[in-house]
Amino acid sequence: MSSLDSQVLSRKERLAQLRNLKRKREEDRYEEAESADTQLPHEEEKLEVQDRVASLEENEDSQQDEKVVASILSRRNYDPESRAPLQGYLEPPTANIPTVEEEADRIERAAAIEDEKLQEEKEDEADLDSSEVQPRRANWDLKRQLADKLDILRRQTDVALNRIVRERLNGAKGTNAVPAGVDLNKAIEETEKNTT
Repeated sequence: MSSLDSQVLSRKERLAQLRNLKRKREEDRYEEAESADTQLPHEEEKLEVQDRVASLEENEDSQQDEKVVASILSRRNYDPESRAPLQGYLEPPTANIPTVEEEADRIERAAAIEDEKLQEEKEDEADLDSSEVQPRRANWDLKRQLADKLDILRRQTDVALNRIVRERLNGAKGTNAVPAGVDLNKAIEETEKNTT
């Protein structure tokens, strides 16, 4: 047997002896009470002192046993105060690290604040007339892409037309000069008809 087993057996034996002594004392008291209805106060004090001595011996034995068990056991999974396995942590987890529940509450509060802001913005936008908003046509993106290119082409076209008009006006000064106050567009159209 190991030393621990032998200690357990010796403790059990001592406890059994103490129980037997206690039981015998109780039986003796009961018999004495029956034999003599009145006892002397001096005898009662002796019995009380003996009981106290026995209880002190029991306490000393149990304290000694606890010290032996505490020195042998590592207390990694055993709590000597409750005499049971440890439940949970020896120290609480650090308070600096938020738990999943705390993080979820924080996100929920942030989302609620954003929702309130969006509701306020929607209420402000509700004043707009919805009849002014029209759906876009299917080719709106194509027109947007071509608008920049067409602006460049319009400028180039205007420059080219102005150059052509100047050339024709300078070339035709002798024969078909345009008098002041005459519309240039009409004059260009007339010159084109005449040349073709």
